[in-house]
Amino acid sequence: MSKRMQREMNKIDIPDELGERSLRGVRKAWKEKPVRRRPNGGLIAIVAALFLLIGGGIITSISLQQQGDYSSSESSSESAESSGDMEAAEESARVEGLVLVNGEIYRRIYEQGAAVQVEIGTIKEKVAARESLEENLTSTVLEEGTVLYNTEEEGVLAAELPEGEYLYFVKEGRE
Repeated sequence: MSKRMQREMNKIDIPDELGERSLRGVRKAWKEKPVRRRPNGGLIAIVAALFLLIGGGIITSISLQQQGDYSSSESSSESAESSGDMEAAEESARVEGLVLVNGEIYRRIYEQGAAVQVEIGTIKEKVAARESLEENLTSTVLEEGTVLYNTEEEGVLAAELPEGEYLYFVKEGRE
């Protein structure tokens, strides 16, 4: 609006009664207007936290299912070998079957090894496949208490399973 018009409007006298009536009308209109409530911010935060917890739990359980028990993946790698899927078998072999004995890492091999000779100790701890082996007599595949033996072939160890069978491990770099 121009200043001139604004000055002219300010010159107009509005009776007090008319001003009060217009204010009452505005207040009455505000009271009749429907109230639109917004959701409570705390409620939204709680619902979001629940979704995150549930989603995280689902992702964790799926990840654990995919990671699986590495002792049971041995049979899956052997079945992959028999079905001709050598890439899957090699990948499975890389993930599982490490043993640390006297600072040397031994890797699981799938051929039958040499004859068992002298007991060298028992596995002290089974660690996750992605953890590094730091303590002597630890493994990513063998359970705690599994007995390890030297074999007649140098650089090859044998681990006796509860069923009386043996798993064989070759010193890394020897393969």
